[in-house]
Amino acid sequence: LAALLVAADRGPLAGRVARWFPRPELEADLARYGLPACLIAYALRWRSERGGPAAVAAPAIAQPPGDDVVVVIQLESFLDPERLGGPHLPLMDLIRARASEHGRLRVPAHGAYTMRTEHAVLTGRGACDLGFGVFDPYLASRGNEPGSLARTARRNGYATTFVHPFHRDFFQRARVMEAFGFDTLVMEEAFGDAPRVGPYVGDAAFGERVRAEVAARRGPLFLFGVTMENHGPWKPGRLPGIDDPVAQYLHHVAAAGRMVEDLVAALAGLNATLCIYGDHAPALPTCRPGFGDTATDYALFRFGHADPAAPRRVDRTADDLGRRLRAAIGRAATSADGPSVAVPRS
Repeated sequence: LAALLVAADRGPLAGRVARWFPRPELEADLARYGLPACLIAYALRWRSERGGPAAVAAPAIAQPPGDDVVVVIQLESFLDPERLGGPHLPLMDLIRARASEHGRLRVPAHGAYTMRTEHAVLTGRGACDLGFGVFDPYLASRGNEPGSLARTARRNGYATTFVHPFHRDFFQRARVMEAFGFDTLVMEEAFGDAPRVGPYVGDAAFGERVRAEVAARRGPLFLFGVTMENHGPWKPGRLPGIDDPVAQYLHHVAAAGRMVEDLVAALAGLNATLCIYGDHAPALPTCRPGFGDTATDYALFRFGHADPAAPRRVDRTADDLGRRLRAAIGRAATSADGPSVAVPRS
């Protein structure tokens, strides 16, 4: 077996594996070759690509800073709760009334694999650009992304901050985020006294820390945050008196909505951009894989900018949103506003 693995990684056998598996087409390959063969072949193809040159964009020329404050918040398992039969969320009224744009966000995962959406937004790279690293882009690239939003922002004169109230080594986030270009990491140890809502740090405490970072800035700030309160699994015992998984999810979504409303109020008087989006739909009994074509919801608020066309609905993919955000961190950046992505309404 060891000799076979060595042989399969080089020479004629490696070439044959590459011909059989030129690109990741998981469902078709599973039907064609079966699970054991796919596991081995995909691992070999990933390893061969990983050893090659990184497929990353060349660094751009530095530009003057765009908005003074750019805050991007990845909301755990967020989507409009009415799509699940839940109650109306006041945040959705605020989005439809005041967001520069909003809509469905087509993301590359369902119910888990947060890092796939996170990577797409932070790099602007779609799944087709990642080869066999598509299943875990953090493991594949280790943050080697010269064109990431954080590196671009830092090159343009921004302080770069990452806020996430969870373990530093989960998804190798601390190492990856530093490689992405974040100078300051505010992670679980900074939330030691923060109240938990269920097993995780509450979104209210998260939002309070984000507002504190904005208030303490000494110049242009790019902040990327990832919430934890609504992380699954949702099961009995998580919340006092609420055992139904969907009811637990809806309780946490309401907290996320209030947190975003507070952020909007805090940023409204600044020259700022606020982007919020859901990383993936929740893995709930009423929300099976494929729900809404894996689409979540997003909103982009621009403060201090006159936009007579706002608010408008523009459906996007996660990587398209990442490219769109470049307009906020560089004064000469070109907006990625183009034809909307066709995402089924649901």
